[in-house]
Amino acid sequence: MPRLTFQTVMERWQKTAHQIPVCEKKLIFFHLMVPLILIERQQIADLALDDPALLALGQKYGIVEQTDKKVTEQQR
Repeated sequence: MPRLTFQTVMERWQKTAHQIPVCEKKLIFFHLMVPLILIERQQIADLALDDPALLALGQKYGIVEQTDKKVTEQQR
């Protein structure tokens, strides 16, 4: 999957999007989101298991206890 991302939506899309069926728009949305998800997953995978940013994410989503000093490979 190529890791290409878009920063803006063209004016043409804004004018014609209402003519595209919802199922097709959903497909386009998912194709645009997959590269972003892959990029973020790679950034998380590159963090050390005791990295404060990774611990904070784990605590935010209830995966890691407040008293834990590092994240396990499975939790990452």
